[in-house]
Amino acid sequence: MNPPVRSRSRCAAPRAEGFTLIELLVALAILAVVAIMAWRGLDQIARGRDTLGRAMESERAMSQLFDQMHSDLLQAARDDEIGGPPVRNDIDVLQLVRELRLPGQPTRLEVVRYQLRDGQLLRYASPPLSQVGQLQDALAPDADLANWSAVELADGVTDAGIRLYLPQRGWVDETTRAQSAFNDNLKTLRLPLTGAGPLPRSVTGVELTLQIASQRAPLTRAFLVGE
Repeated sequence: MNPPVRSRSRCAAPRAEGFTLIELLVALAILAVVAIMAWRGLDQIARGRDTLGRAMESERAMSQLFDQMHSDLLQAARDDEIGGPPVRNDIDVLQLVRELRLPGQPTRLEVVRYQLRDGQLLRYASPPLSQVGQLQDALAPDADLANWSAVELADGVTDAGIRLYLPQRGWVDETTRAQSAFNDNLKTLRLPLTGAGPLPRSVTGVELTLQIASQRAPLTRAFLVGE
């Protein structure tokens, strides 16, 4: 009797579980591309946030500057109080005389200067003045600013322009024109039959133009002088 014949067919070896080297390399390449895209997106978001923050800070500083100048010019002294125009302009300098009203004290005068120095727009304010001599010293171009208060209102200012509005003359750049308007008003008031009354303001408006480094176009604002 012949012995039973056994089958020689081999069972297939089980396939090892996991990823092949090619699959791992493809996955790593995809992850690298996704990581680069995510980094670029986050970098753009961070840059946009910084740019927006600087723009908001600049806008806040400009708003405070314009509010302060508006307040100072509305409280400008009258021409007959100081014997001349209360607002004067020079290269990168706006100078004005304002009334200083403190509770329980008589009204005094204060000289305020807006001056551009090394890209910073500064506001200088003199101590309260009660004598004509003190006022003349404070108005001098070489006045000692050691005891004046100074506040930085804006930074990154590359250029500043100032114009004065004179009734019946329009916008001018020179303080001499304002002084001429004051002299004309004074002569008119002294003519017979004109009647007594307050001296008209020689300057009724101020225009400020600022060029900011972070802004493409200059900023221009106009303000009224006096209440």
